[in-house]
This record gives sequence, structure tokens and C-alpha cells, in this order.
Amino acid sequence: MSFFRDTLAGFLKIRHNASIFYQANIYPYLRIYYSICGVISLGLLILIYGFYYPHEWTHWIRLFVNGIVASLVIYEILSFVFVIGGFYDHLKTHKTELAVVFLLVFQEIISNEIYKLLTLDSLSGEDASLAFLSLSQIFLLFSNFSRLIRKTDLLNYRQISPSLVITGSFGILILFGTLALSLPRAQVIPIAVIDVFFTVVSAVCVTGLSTIAVASQLTGTGQTILMMLIQIGGLGLMTLTVFFAIFLAGQVSVTNKLLIKDLFSQESVGRASLILKQVAVQTFLIEGLGALLIFLWFPFGSETDLKTRIFSSLFHSVSSFCNAGFSIFPNGFESVWMLDQKAFLSVIMILIILGGLGFPTVHHLIYWIFRIGDSPKRMELGAKLILGVSLGLILLGWISYYFLESKFTLAGLNESDKIFHSLFYSVSTRTAGFNTLSISKMGVPMIFVSIFLMWVGASPNSTGGGIKTTTLAVVGLQLYNHIRGKEELEIFGRRISKGSVSRASAGISVSLFLIFFGIFLLICTENFAFLDLCYEVVSAFGTVGLSRGITPSLTSFGKFVICLMMFCGRVGMLTILISFMPKEKKSGLSYPEESIIVG
Repeated sequence: MSFFRDTLAGFLKIRHNASIFYQANIYPYLRIYYSICGVISLGLLILIYGFYYPHEWTHWIRLFVNGIVASLVIYEILSFVFVIGGFYDHLKTHKTELAVVFLLVFQEIISNEIYKLLTLDSLSGEDASLAFLSLSQIFLLFSNFSRLIRKTDLLNYRQISPSLVITGSFGILILFGTLALSLPRAQVIPIAVIDVFFTVVSAVCVTGLSTIAVASQLTGTGQTILMMLIQIGGLGLMTLTVFFAIFLAGQVSVTNKLLIKDLFSQESVGRASLILKQVAVQTFLIEGLGALLIFLWFPFGSETDLKTRIFSSLFHSVSSFCNAGFSIFPNGFESVWMLDQKAFLSVIMILIILGGLGFPTVHHLIYWIFRIGDSPKRMELGAKLILGVSLGLILLGWISYYFLESKFTLAGLNESDKIFHSLFYSVSTRTAGFNTLSISKMGVPMIFVSIFLMWVGASPNSTGGGIKTTTLAVVGLQLYNHIRGKEELEIFGRRISKGSVSRASAGISVSLFLIFFGIFLLICTENFAFLDLCYEVVSAFGTVGLSRGITPSLTSFGKFVICLMMFCGRVGMLTILISFMPKEKKSGLSYPEESIIVG
């Protein structure tokens, strides 16, 4: 027994010394090599899927990629073998790397099946092998990203305001998105830079306005990039970054919790991590279920091949839940054959509503209805206002469209189709931007109603834009209170804070100024009807994406103005102003009060 104990002790001592030697003399150089390989691997992925290159290169690229993948796998294994301290403690903080190694080994075991599947998709042996290795590269890049987050505090914004971080994150996403969508393999035919930029801004700001035909001018790669931009834009880049920081680094600092608190307008810092996990689970669960239902009720049915049907189902699910309004159907939803697809359109409507209500509201509603966990018996005030205003606006749009458009876009439809498509337009007008009937043929009265609905938009902490439903509710209640001569704003047995009232009033003022400014700029540069320009600007601000057909014909300056409207509508003009305006230090002085005549 002592022999085995001595042998084990000797082995552990040798391993410990070897680990110290490895960490001190070999690991620093391997870490540099790992980082360089990560950059090269990313560059090769961009080359493979972003550019056209001679077929003779494929063999050598495959060998090069194979060598990088093999060396990086060896690096990961050595990191586990020569760890200093306990294996368990190391695995707790390096779960991602362990998962990556497991996936790579599993992928190698079933490599023959993957090759067969890829070659069935008309890929050659070399191309299939390259696609297979690309999957390995993506796994390893993900591992590299987790190490980067763990080693450096990327999210330590002690000197930067959260508003600036949010604004900057959308700007960075637009920049990289424009570069990605400009790659040759993303475009069927060369697209002008301003149109690529416009499409990216529209995707990141989940609007749906487009100056190009997404179905015919973007390749499968381009459409995939567009879908990823919509998903990231809908959730917010900083939401995803902090999410990965929590799950890859295993913890989140107080600074990051403050950032999450600001992102989701929460009063408490303690629930920050829980809120972020709820958002991620809720999003991917709803989108996954939505994609499944769309697949089952796909409009083209058996006429579409399986691969296209799966991708199209996923794309429209993401686009609907994120209220983006992009479609990869040739004419979008505005086709005669779409009028009868009520099951498909009903799924789209449900996804739009769930995305527009806001993450906290949907989560609270699910827990409140099904009494899950320690859910409160009393519905939160914010959820009541959001649900009440949202329902009221949907009914307003539904009834208005049914009666006002009976002689215009609804003419010639039977009664059930009139009712259904009126509801669809009402739901979509708020922030989604899908349309089954021609907007250009819409009557003037409904255009005015639509402008109001688009201006209000979705709810706070949602994937939509506009001034938000709670802003309208608070300002409307404040006006009612002022008429009654009441000072405090109370509803449902709760008093709304003066800060909330102030932010709501400021939000409405800034939104109207921005819309008027955008309309004025377009009037000076564009040769279109005034009402069409108003509709376009408000649609961009509300991140709706509906248009009366003038978007592709705008001048470059006009497209830039619409991009500005989309960006301000998605990020929030108040957030942008706060991010660049220095906060005034409190002086402690109190000046005498004096009344002035207003109104």
C-alpha cells in the first residue's frame, strides 16, 4: 500500500514540477501562438466564406486550416494536463474550453456522416472537408473569445457612462456589419456602399426599410449575415457581450451589473445576472418555437427544398420576434398567394407581439399567468400599463384599418380576409413592418392613423422603437391629472415617480423635434409627396420599416437621413444625448422660485 502511495506522490510531484516548468517557460509562447492562430483562423474564415478564390487554393487552404485546428486542440489539451492546482477548480472556470474539445472530438468521430451530408448538398470532397474544418474553427474561435473575456476585463466601464457604451456598441456593430455585408460572396451583384450601409443600419436597428431586394441581391451568406445582425441588433450588442461574460467568465462584476441595470432600466442591481439569463432563454425559446411553427405552416410547402425551408423559417422567426420586418421571399408578404396563409401570418403576429411587449413584461406575464415559482399575485404596474396601452393601440389600428380602408386596400376581399388583414396591419404597424397589402394604395385617413401608431411604437426593453407605450401612458395620465388639478400621478393604487414623468415628457419632446427635423431635411432634398416623406421618416424613427415605395429612390443624402432616424429611434435620442453631454455637478444651491406664464 505504501508503495502505491509513494509512487502516486512521486508522480504528482513530477507532474507539479512539469506544470510549473510548462507555465513558466512554454505557456507564454504558446499563448502568443494561440492568439496569432486565432487571428489567422478568423482571416481564413473570412476568405473562405467572403471571397471568391481559385479552386486550386482549396487543397492548400484545407491543409493549412487542418494544421491550425490540430495545433490549437493540442494547446487546449496541454492546458488541461499541465494545470497548476486542482483539476476541478480549473474546469469550473474553463467549462467552455472543455466543451469545445469535447465537440471537436465528437465531430471527428462522426466526420464521415458529416462529409456525406455535405456532399449531398452538391459540395465536392475538398469543399466538404473545408466546410467541416470551418466548424472546428468556429468552435476554437469561440474558445479564444472566452479566454479573451476571462483574461481582460473588457466590460469595465468605470470611466464611461452606460449611455455612451450602449450608443457606441450599436455604432461598432453597424461598422462591422457593413464590412461583412460588403464581402463579394455576400452579394449576388455588386451593391453600392450607401445601400449596403443603409441595409445594415436597418437590420441593426431592426427596422426593415431596404433599398435593395434582399431575396435576389444577397446570397445565402449575405442573408445569414443579415439575420445575425437582426438578432444582435434586437437583443443589443452589450446585452450579448455581458451575457457571454457571465457564462464564459463565470461571474460578473459590480460594474457590469450596473451596466445591465441601465440596459434594462431596473431599479435593483442584485437581479442583473438573472434578468440577462431570462432574456437569453426567453428569446431563443420563443424564436425556436416560432421557427418550428413557421416550418410546419410554410407558405410554399412541398415546393421548397428542405434546406431553404429550414433557413427561411429561422430567418422569418428571428425577423418577426425582433420586429425587423425583413423577408427573403421575392416580394415579401405583399403577394396574392399570401392572403390565404392565415396560419403562417398568425405565427408572425404572435412573434411580433411578444417581441414588442418587452422582455421583462413577457417574463412577468408568463410567471403571473402560470403561477410559476414565487410569482407575485399582483401584476406589476409597468406590465399593466404596457398590456393596456398595447391592447388599446392594436384595437385602434384594427378598427381604423377595417373601416377606413374598405374602399382602398381592402376592396375586393371577403369579410374574413378584411378582418384578418386589418388585424395583421395593426400589429405590424407598431414596429414590425410586414405588410400583406400595398401601402402605396392606402387612403390618406389611414396614413395619419398609421403615423400615430408608428410614432408610439413598442414597449420599453423590447426589440422595437418609437417613444414607447409607457411614455404615452404616463404623459396621457399626467395631462388628465393636470386638467383635474391633481399634483400627484396615481394609478392602480400606485404613485408614479416624478422622474418617470419627466423622462416621458422629455422623450416626447425630443422625438417630435427629431421627426420634424428629419422631414425638413427630406423636403429640401427629395422630390416626393409631403405625406410620403412624413410616413417614411416616422416609419424609420419607430423602426417599423413600412414604406410607400419611395425608399429605393431616395438620394444618398436622403438615405443617410433615414439611417439617422433609424439609429436614433432604436438607441433612443435621450440615450444618445445623455451619452455625449457631461453631467452637471450638484452645487447645493437652491434659487428662489418664480412662476412664468405657459400654455
